[in-house]
Amino acid sequence: MGYFSSSPGSSQVKSEDGVEMGTEKRKGKCNGFLRITASDDAAHPLFAGQRVVVHVEHP
Repeated sequence: MGYFSSSPGSSQVKSEDGVEMGTEKRKGKCNGFLRITASDDAAHPLFAGQRVVVHVEHP
């Protein structure tokens, strides 16, 4: 079993008026991208130590 994590962009984003704020203050709004990271724990010899990062962006 490996591990999985995801995060919404950066922890600091700018609002529509240019004011910087943490993502917790923008709950319900998307800042444009999502990063998902999955890593293997070397339990299977064919996939040992591999890591996959998916970066999805939208307007």
